[in-house]
Amino acid sequence: MIGMICATIPEPEDREYMLWVYQEYQRLMFFTVKKYIANPADQEDIVQDSLERLIKKIPQMRTLDRFALTAYIVSTVRNTAINFLKRAKKSPVCTDQIDESGHTMSPDPIASLYHKYQLKAVWALVTEEERILLEGKYIIGYSDTELAGQLHCKASSVRMKLTRARRRAISLLDEQERDVTP
Repeated sequence: MIGMICATIPEPEDREYMLWVYQEYQRLMFFTVKKYIANPADQEDIVQDSLERLIKKIPQMRTLDRFALTAYIVSTVRNTAINFLKRAKKSPVCTDQIDESGHTMSPDPIASLYHKYQLKAVWALVTEEERILLEGKYIIGYSDTELAGQLHCKASSVRMKLTRARRRAISLLDEQERDVTP
């Protein structure tokens, strides 16, 4: 797949850069698309479409630091998957159950797709460390060891920090929901 896509890029430096992007972010791209699409063939198509969109943005991508590039790639894959669902008029893969009041009942509200969108509204209210933990774990999919490296702490401490960050974010989400509902 990547060989054919890279063959369409005229500049050798850009081909090499996109090959690096694919090798570096392939797992993250498929992890992201699996949140929306269950069919493996459709997942491949979406990743391929995302790569085609990213090729058009190579100059812009080269200016981004590693964290911004990661977010940019995740956003591109997510938007491509959502557009695919809109065209197919399908709903995203969702394992959450809905109670009588219309609220999602998920074992982990932060991990549910619905709450990820709500989380954007409270993003500014959480600390930088909490943001790194939540984004790293639930959006990018980092392991506890990788998060520990970013936060310069022990891997065994990440679980407790993540639990506290999750509780705070959930409490902020609940506050926000109470303020919105009459």
